[in-house]
Amino acid sequence: MVLHSATAFQAHLSDAHHVARPMLLIEGREPSSTHLIRRRFRAQQVAITNATSAEISVDRGPFTSVTPKQLAATIAGLVDGCVRVHLQNASQRGATPVQGAYELDIRVISPAALEAVEQAFKEHLNSDNPSLRSIDEFMGDRRCQGLQSDYAKGFAEYVDGLLIKERPSDQGITSPLARYRELFGSALLKLSPYQRPLPRLLCALMRFALNDFSGAGTMTGHIALDAATMAMRGPDHLGNAPIAISGARRPVCPIDHGTSRILALCERLFAERRWSPVLGDECRQVASAGTLDLMDQQKALALWAVVAWRLGARRAAVEPLESISAIYPFSTWASECLEAVTA
Repeated sequence: MVLHSATAFQAHLSDAHHVARPMLLIEGREPSSTHLIRRRFRAQQVAITNATSAEISVDRGPFTSVTPKQLAATIAGLVDGCVRVHLQNASQRGATPVQGAYELDIRVISPAALEAVEQAFKEHLNSDNPSLRSIDEFMGDRRCQGLQSDYAKGFAEYVDGLLIKERPSDQGITSPLARYRELFGSALLKLSPYQRPLPRLLCALMRFALNDFSGAGTMTGHIALDAATMAMRGPDHLGNAPIAISGARRPVCPIDHGTSRILALCERLFAERRWSPVLGDECRQVASAGTLDLMDQQKALALWAVVAWRLGARRAAVEPLESISAIYPFSTWASECLEAVTA
């Protein structure tokens, strides 16, 4: 074969001598190059593909060659440790082997240890007046030490973010308001892998505070939160009938006052069967409250627009729709509603 150009030669190499990238798969997905594993899985759920050889190192020890079965058994069998994986695909003779590398930080916490952290949260932080001191006491609790400290840190960051968002005068908080968003984001990374009732609720509250409504439709048991999260996706996600939200609640975690005010507005509006200027004034007062975080003001505007729309008062929805039609994520539906009512 005679190849007359560099382009043709490169195309020939790609077609005839292609070497696929070797990959590690856990539960059908490729982990990132540095990946944190928090829950157990079976050895049968670990696989490698496009690899002609594999090496592993456990807890910074020397690399040793392993078969795919040995690699899977080692990864699945660890509950606390660091595993480095080197894969190589040298399937094409004369072609440069393709390498793949992963570092897996494995911290699998027992259900009993998780429950102990949640009990410590209940004792130290589930109160009417959480404080920076109570956060320190929680993190110093022996139940929050060791392997489960990262899980406990997620709860601590939630309450720390709540305090920064509320800024109580007796706490001496000097962090900028935007810091609560960083703390909530960090707490979400730590708590979201655990499909347990308490972290699931806290994650839903933090996403709601951050105007992330991707979890709409996932029930947390907090009816007002679930309904408000669904409403934030736009009027098409709700029917026209009143939504019953009232009922006794068991206090399982503190909720910041901004979120509480939006949820109270949600309960008030969703119980109504007709719209009136009085409801519009109530929504306007909440949406313009200077003590509310900007993201909470935006949620008040969205509730105003959604409820006015669903009760047939589309002209009354124009004012809030104009305010949020260019603000993500409300813009995905608000701009369409605004066009429909002003056309």
